[in-house]
Amino acid sequence: GKVDADEKARAKKVPIALTGRKECVAEAKARLAAQVQRLADETTVRLRVPAEMHGALIGPGGKYVSRLQDKYGVRILFPRGDDEAQAAGEVSVRGGKRGVAEAQAELLELLAYEQERNQAEEMAVPQRAVARILGRSGATINQLRLESGAEIDVEREARAGEPAVLRLRG
Repeated sequence: GKVDADEKARAKKVPIALTGRKECVAEAKARLAAQVQRLADETTVRLRVPAEMHGALIGPGGKYVSRLQDKYGVRILFPRGDDEAQAAGEVSVRGGKRGVAEAQAELLELLAYEQERNQAEEMAVPQRAVARILGRSGATINQLRLESGAEIDVEREARAGEPAVLRLRG
């Protein structure tokens, strides 16, 4: 069957007549009651997440967001295109209240971790120091990377007399 209700009727209780065999009516009634319960428990939260962090929360191939959706039975929507949500950086999490709260907590924890990990700085060093920073076959810079956990890139295309630039991320 089909049920149509106008916008005003959505907030009111609307009688529904079920007809058919007794066991079919009982099954339909149970399914409708379960659906009503799920809808009553459903909630949506919106999180402000900087647009540059969306990719880190989504993960490679959507891996992180899919895991959260499956784990907590929620739907997580990242804004697309030029809509208002994109401009505001809003990510919405919709589902049951408990699942939404747990997914929200995990998303915020992941966001804090990614923001901490994605710090970046640049520093200028004299050209003559680049060879010592790199070390023989890159041993010195590789040791620095290993000990600090930071990614370190050396810009080698500096003009003569200008300092080289080190880019640090971590």
